Amino acid sequence: MSNNKIEFRELTDLERLPEIHALAYEGLLENGYILPNTSQQKSIHPHLDNLEETSVIVGECNGQIIATDTITIDGSQGLSTDVYFGSKTNEIRRQYGKIACLWRFCTEKMNRNRISLVIDMMNFLLDQLHRKEVEVGLTIVEKRHKKIHQKLFGAQIIEEKKIQIEKDSKEIEVVLMMFEIDRIQNIRKGK
Repeated sequence: MSNNKIEFRELTDLERLPEIHALAYEGLLENGYILPNTSQQKSIHPHLDNLEETSVIVGECNGQIIATDTITIDGSQGLSTDVYFGSKTNEIRRQYGKIACLWRFCTEKMNRNRISLVIDMMNFLLDQLHRKEVEVGLTIVEKRHKKIHQKLFGAQIIEEKKIQIEKDSKEIEVVLMMFEIDRIQNIRKGK
């Protein structure tokens, strides 16, 4: 590969969604959070995939998707956080204006420990949330990843719990985190 530059963008061609589902499947299966399936794909919140409020963000290198995350702005179908943290999500809805959720962050296996990729993706996501005039972002992360979200997003822990993505799969310790977009943008600009 002669050009290893990573380009971040919003997917406009949802025909590439199976590639996103395959990345999610690989990471979740590797950690024992889902059971193997013949399609080798996993869509955790399929009801959110094709909504106007949902934006699939990708990091591509030479046309190959190596990282992805998804933004869903709160609307008639709700947010991914409603599934496991419904009451806390509703409390936040009542306190703030426009909220969104980041969900389905994953990278291809050989890039999982590439911190610069994670930081670049998070910065791109923050810019997208700011552009979409989102006031507050929510995300559910594995408990072991909470510190990077606190450092990069200034995210606050709202609630912790153990969940299962599928029956008979391994439990995951997760944290619901919240971050204020304008506050983060001001910190990034040195204000």
